Formats: sequence, C-alpha cells, structure tokens
Amino acid sequence: MFASVDPAVDRPDTCTHRVSPLRIEAVGLDSIQLCSIVVDACPLTDTLSVLHLDVSLFEWAWGDRTGWSGTAFPTFMDAEEIFVADLFTRRGVGLVHDGGSSALIMRFHKKLCVGPVVVGLVLGGVIVVSPAEADAPPISTLATPGQLLMDHLSEHLAAAPAVQAEATKVMTQWNNAVTAKLGPLSAQNESLLAPAIEQLTYGSAQVVADGDPDHPVVSWIEAPPHTWFGNEVPGGRFAGDNPDTVYRMIPIDGVSTYQISGRFVGAHPANTLFQLVVSPSWTGVDSIGTDINGTDSLVVNPDGTFSVSVGPGPANGQTNYMQTTATDSDVYIRDTLSDWSTQSAPYLSVRRIAGPAPGPRPTFSQQVASTVSQLSTWGTLWLNTDILGVQMAAPANTFPALIYATGGIWRDFPNFDLAPNQALVITTNLAGATYVGIPVQNIWTVSADYWDHQSSLTNAQARPNPDGTYTFVVSSRDPGVYNWVDTTGLQQGTMVLRWQGVPLGNVPSVSGQVVDLSNLSSVLPAGTVFVTPSQRANQLAQREAGFEARVAPGVPGDLRS
Repeated sequence: MFASVDPAVDRPDTCTHRVSPLRIEAVGLDSIQLCSIVVDACPLTDTLSVLHLDVSLFEWAWGDRTGWSGTAFPTFMDAEEIFVADLFTRRGVGLVHDGGSSALIMRFHKKLCVGPVVVGLVLGGVIVVSPAEADAPPISTLATPGQLLMDHLSEHLAAAPAVQAEATKVMTQWNNAVTAKLGPLSAQNESLLAPAIEQLTYGSAQVVADGDPDHPVVSWIEAPPHTWFGNEVPGGRFAGDNPDTVYRMIPIDGVSTYQISGRFVGAHPANTLFQLVVSPSWTGVDSIGTDINGTDSLVVNPDGTFSVSVGPGPANGQTNYMQTTATDSDVYIRDTLSDWSTQSAPYLSVRRIAGPAPGPRPTFSQQVASTVSQLSTWGTLWLNTDILGVQMAAPANTFPALIYATGGIWRDFPNFDLAPNQALVITTNLAGATYVGIPVQNIWTVSADYWDHQSSLTNAQARPNPDGTYTFVVSSRDPGVYNWVDTTGLQQGTMVLRWQGVPLGNVPSVSGQVVDLSNLSSVLPAGTVFVTPSQRANQLAQREAGFEARVAPGVPGDLRS
C-alpha cells in the first residue's frame, strides 16, 4: 500500500506530509486497511492534492469480473478496482489511471481549513476530519464503512435483470392475491404496489449483501430512501416497518463466536433489543436489551460502551451473552426512538472471533441467485402472514386483540378506510409502557413518508390526556389537533401499533371510532391540545431535523472516537 502527493499540485514548500497505514478492525470486514495522510499546518486551496492509491489495499473482491459488466469502466481494471472506482465516482470524484499496473489517480476537491487535517480514504469515499468540523452538524451513528459498502452492493444486486424479473412475478402475485380478498384495487392502491415491490426487492438485496456469516457487517435495513455521502440509497421498507425504529442485522452461522461492540451517544433509545432470529421469518428466539418488560438485561458501562457476545457455548457467567443454536441465522437489532430530537441508535461493530475456517466469499452471480430466492420467499411470506394474515384480516376501523411477542413488544394490527371528511380517533392506555407508536402505512404495509409528514407519533412526541391516556386523530385533513396522525392522502391503509417497556403483568388497551371531522370536537377528551398553523410547521420542522440526524453525512461511526 502506498500514497504520495502529486508535485504538480500547487502547495507551499513548507508543507510536510506523513503517510501511515491505519488498520481498522471494527469495520467488520477482515484485512481492510485505510491509507491515512496527515498534512500539518498547510494552507490548502479548493484542490486538496492528487493522491496515488494502490488499489490492492482493498483486499476483498466479490465475485466474477463479469458480475460488474454493466459498470462502464476501463478494461484494465480488475474486479475490486471496478468496485472501488464505482464507489468513488458516485461521489463525483474523478478517476484516471496513472499507467501503472495497479494504481489509480483520484482527484478530490474539498474546501479545508488551515491546520492538521487527516484524510482517510474510506470505502464509500473520502472522509475529512478537521478541528473546524468538531462542532459540525451531528454525525450519523449508522454511517459506518461497512454500511456504505452494503448500500452499494445491495443496489447492484437489486438492479440485476434476474432480480428484476422476480420482482415482476412477486408484484403479479400480490396484485392477484389482494384483489381476490379485497376486490378490485383502487387507483391509489394500484399505484402504490410497484413502489412497495421495489422496496421489498432492495430489502431482499440488503439481506443477501450482508449474508456472509464468515465476514459479518452491521447493516442498517428496513430504512426509507435517503441520501448520504453523495449516494441516493433506495428504500428497503416492508412488513410494517416502524418509523421510530432503527433496524440492523448481523449474519451469523450458529457455530461461530462473534463480538458486537457498541457505544451509546447522547440520550439512549427508548428501547434497545438484540434478538437471535431464524430465517426467513426472523422469528425471535432470544433477547437482551434495555427496557424489556420494564427491566434492563443489557449491561452498559458508565461511558455508554457495551459488548455483546454471541456463540454456541454456554454463558459461563458472562454478561451480555446470547447462546446460539444451529438454526439461528442473524442477530436482529432494534433501537426504538421515542424522541427523534435527542435519542439515537448506538454505534455498532462486529467481529467474528472464533469458528470454523471461513469459506470462499460468494461470487456476484451467486449473490444474484440468492437475492432472487430471498425475494421469492419473502414475497410469499409477507403477503400471507403480514398483509393478508394480520393487516387486512380484521374489518376496517376496528381493533383486533393485541399480540405479545418476544422482546416485550405488544402489537395491534388495525387497518382503516376513511373518506376525506372522516377521522379515526384512537385512544390508548399505555399500562406503564415507556414507548407507544402510532404509524400509518399503505395497504402493502410500507410506512408513509414520515420524514416530512406527521404520519406517526410516539408518546414522547404527543400530548397525553389529563388521565394519562393518549388520544390520536388519524385523518387526511389537518384537524388542528396536536396529536394528529397524517394519512398522507391514503384512503385505505394499515397500522402497526406498538407498546414497549410494559411491565410484566400489565396489558395495554386501545379503542377507536370513526367520526366526521365536523363532529370531531364532540368525541375529543377535555384538555385536548390544539395547534396553530405556525405551531404545526414547527412540529414538522423539528420532525424533519430529527430524521436528518439519522442520515447526517460525516465520519463513519466506526472511525469516530
């Protein structure tokens, strides 16, 4: 590995340059190194420098070179060079070959201040840290190098022709099955089907991209579309994703031992949950976390750090230990944020520390085939168990019996059908829950655009009634109620109501009724809080800022200390 500064770039002769390799094991991918260049007291212009980087420092290669044949790069590049080049090109970075056998010239343009600057050539692009950026906008705890890598690979997998062909089959399957149960689809529901399948397709690709238990990565899944580091990441929402929950996964094999390292930053989530799950349904079989049934089983150090061990042997007195079986396929992690403004998911990284000798990495062609299989399986599973099995099973605007699941989560699965002049008024008794969430989804169980609409609310975001219960007004028109849940124009839709942190022995309750908006005041409890248009605008602005903190670009979390 080497790096050097191009003398053709104008810079003061007094600048000093030190080059040193930096090994980062927390990325979760073995044998990955970063080339770190430290520039001391050097006034820089908009042009930083031209760096020569030996691409052999990227010691992984996914699959056969023809797997990337759709990417327009020169033929002299090998598989990993193409992969790296594609990543950097997405950031708008120019790439040319310097005539050597394995070097690329990468031209970066970044306005930097005077002073010590560390430039790290990271998987997803160039990450710059300087003293002036210490008080910059918040940095997402989810933006790890491994995540940027998974984003990119997932996009390639989802776009593969074989995967797109399977997506067409799944879309036809869903259309036929839901039409058979509910009758002809409305124009609105029909228009939402293709985007829902696109999200399921990308979600399936994400699981395959991070599907190697010998080389695990902590990856953020079931997320909405977002842009960071110059890359527009598609959404991967399905099966009733929760706007308040950050979902992450780690592939495991049930026979190896893994160490998950974490660090909370700022206010802790309302609930953090680690579960061992079994594919393909991700049924939870074991759990540790915070505020599960009102108690904490995750031991966290005073500085916010913690470590979770996962392996096939007994705990033998270890804290934060989860014992696996041969059927366990993943560690599934939920961080539920009741207050988007103050709470964030912890930084996480994973290492495989023991187990059988790693097998060969899957080729890109093999991953495409796995994505086709995953999409086919999930297409049938979520259609039958989620959409038809629970979400659309009960009559509209009614509330079935609550369901309790491993991890201390109570759920209810109502669906709604509302005219533009109607509202569904929901009242719930939390029964001691520290979190309740009321989100709106379409009939395909994809959440509404919650980052710029108030299409969900938590108890921390809402206002309680004088008796401690909560009342929410679900409608397409803004009724001026503080606890308004916006259907975003949906006439028909679904919801997954969740209560977490409920003490053992307690059971939440929920009820609701449909009313005309003209009669809304007659059913609202005394003390209902109303808002002015400017107050509503403030609510929405705060909401958007809270979501933006999840995807704020900056230094990947594994590198920030």
